[in-house]
Amino acid sequence: MGSTPIDSRCDDMRSRGCVRCGFCCKQGPCPWGEWDKDKHQCTFLEAQQDGTYLCGRYAEIIAHVEDCGHKDDCPAFGCGCSSTLFNRDRNEIIAKILERTTTPMVG
Repeated sequence: MGSTPIDSRCDDMRSRGCVRCGFCCKQGPCPWGEWDKDKHQCTFLEAQQDGTYLCGRYAEIIAHVEDCGHKDDCPAFGCGCSSTLFNRDRNEIIAKILERTTTPMVG
């Protein structure tokens, strides 16, 4: 498991910032993923305690992306979301972020 930094391949993409809601991995697997029919998501999608998601194969994929023939278009880790309309998963993460940043500190 690892972080998903934005890389230079994302510069030309027209999308909103990634909030790690897992929506894309719940629609279908990338070339390195496997579909879990029961959970209706990629097998390697890992839920985090804060409600966000990470790819369980991130380190492995990044280590071998040069060898597989997909380096120019995939994976798009951290490139952002092109499915922002009616995306409940994304909206819930954004609401949590806004709540944390707008709640006054008491103490």
